[in-house]
Amino acid sequence: MKTKDKIEKEVELTLSVLDKVKKAKVKPFFYERLKARIETRQTEQIHFFQKLFPNLSLGILGLVILIALNVLVFVHVSKRATDVEYSREQCLETFVSEYGLESEYYSD
Repeated sequence: MKTKDKIEKEVELTLSVLDKVKKAKVKPFFYERLKARIETRQTEQIHFFQKLFPNLSLGILGLVILIALNVLVFVHVSKRATDVEYSREQCLETFVSEYGLESEYYSD
């Protein structure tokens, strides 16, 4: 029982200390200055994102155009690669004749 009484006494002492605490004094217009500071920080964050992405719609448009060009080039190259098919012998003959590498090894 003594420990329970000690705990209750400590709780009462702690709560009595809270009753003695005085209210903090605030300078005049503190809350208005605080609100203004918060608003300026919020607008600074908005300006940061506007500087980072000035014209987001133009960036997206450029990305779409770039992807479309890549697809067109891929289709064109793949179509051209299927149209022209050379055998290994034809490629070697063309290479040898272009670079003047005529020798007994390459000739038939």
